[in-house]
This record gives sequence, C-alpha cells and structure tokens, in this order.
Amino acid sequence: MNFIISRIFVITLLILLADCVHSQWFPKNSGTINELKSVQFFDENTGFICGRNLLLKSSDGGQSWQNNFLPGNHNRLFFSGNNIGYICSDSGRVYKTSNGGANWILQNTNTIRDLTSIKFINAQTGIVTGKDRTFMKTTNGGSTWIN
Repeated sequence: MNFIISRIFVITLLILLADCVHSQWFPKNSGTINELKSVQFFDENTGFICGRNLLLKSSDGGQSWQNNFLPGNHNRLFFSGNNIGYICSDSGRVYKTSNGGANWILQNTNTIRDLTSIKFINAQTGIVTGKDRTFMKTTNGGSTWIN
C-alpha cells in the first residue's frame, strides 16, 4: 500500500513541476509585425530588441516597447554593461551606444558584408562575424575593426 501511495505522490509531484516549469514563459506583444532577431535585457526592467528596420526598448520588463528608429536590417545586439551596447547589421554596419541606448553612433568597420553576430569579452575587445566568412576584431571598444 505504501508503494502505491509513494508512486502516486511522485507522479503528482512530477506533473506539478512540469506545469510550473512551463508557466515561467509568458507571451508579450512587441507592437510590431517586423522580423525580430535579437533581444537582451541588462537588468530586470531595461531591454532591447532589434530586427529589420527596428530597435525597440523596454523600461518595464517587456510590458511595453518604445520604437527607437534606427534604419537597417539589424541582426544582433550585445550590451557589455548598463550603458555600453552594440548592434551589428547588414552592409557592414556596427552601431554603438554609450548612454544606455539614447543615441547610437555608427562605427567604421571597413566592410560592406552583412554582419550577423557581435560579442565583447571586455570593455575594449570584441568580435563581429558575418557572411562570406567575415571575422573582425576590435581592441578599442569598437572605434576601429580589423580582419
């Protein structure tokens, strides 16, 4: 009898845990039909989404999104801190913000290839990759990029 009760308890517990795990994801409306490609939050409230002709910012944990117009096909964004962030885009564009996304400044990459991924390992050193085996590195916070 104890074996049957133990088995029922374990099965019930597994069902409850499975339901709990799935309940942590909630759909949010971005307010756009544009293609979304990358999202990053740098604290529980402030986050960005980038995509085709789109840069969205949330200051309330994703409940609402404001469109910070930045033309281009943006593929990936990366924030290395609360104020420093980067976006890589098609046509060799890399944008940098040093004020938490209030302004985005185009950086010189010396390429026209589509850039698809960006990552920084510290404040100065970063890597961007793209189509046609593009691989570039910066050692000065994105001011210049070398193959």
